[in-house]
Amino acid sequence: MRFRPIVVLACMFLFPAVSHAQNRVIVDLGYLAGGFKSSFDYPKEKDLLSGKKYQTEGVRLEATVNIIENVAVEYRYERNDLRNAEFFTQSNNRMSVSESDTESTGGIVEYQEVSSSLQIPKSHGHALIIGVAKTRFDRTWHSELMGGYDYSLHNSHVGFVAGGSGKQRLGTVTFDYAGRFYPRLTRYDGDSTTSSHGYELQGTVAWMQSRHVGIIGGYQIRRLRTESPDGFWPINEQQTDKKVIVGTRISF
Repeated sequence: MRFRPIVVLACMFLFPAVSHAQNRVIVDLGYLAGGFKSSFDYPKEKDLLSGKKYQTEGVRLEATVNIIENVAVEYRYERNDLRNAEFFTQSNNRMSVSESDTESTGGIVEYQEVSSSLQIPKSHGHALIIGVAKTRFDRTWHSELMGGYDYSLHNSHVGFVAGGSGKQRLGTVTFDYAGRFYPRLTRYDGDSTTSSHGYELQGTVAWMQSRHVGIIGGYQIRRLRTESPDGFWPINEQQTDKKVIVGTRISF
């Protein structure tokens, strides 16, 4: 499934022309900073946790188009660059080891979502969210062995997303919060596929400086888990993406 920002831009201009006059468009443009961790646990070695962690920074776009009363379409896009890669190992006996991944040359974490928002009558600003989402996790390295060579790893998740959101206004300040659940994602690792699941929690505050422009700040965490099928040495992976959100809100 391909996600194209141009589709959302087209909706932003087309839907207001065919909707009621009170319909509006809200666009959040922001900067993201935080951390990303790909951690592994081992069912046969229950006190051991290991993996890779990164610092991240990137950009965020969230566009909401009110189509008719109580129904909206939303598009979300995030892209984060990975830097300062580190290996880590932890165990329940409080041993913790961390060292830099000197061969890492970077990577990206990406998220895209198209969803519909259905307002719940008499719920004081709450809505149901139903849609589809896609993630991407790419890493690259350079090794000096055997004369030097580059190598990379890629995986992605695609699947259904459902959840709820809320919006509360207090004068020129708006509080937005949402919870999303990914009940069954298909994870792609090259030619192989497995099932994953996860969740996301997000909260932002928007302070409108004028009728159409405001500033936003907030926090978000997304966690996806892939459990390995039973085998000789099963390994489960959990991808955790935590970030602070700062940006601008434009509404019209």
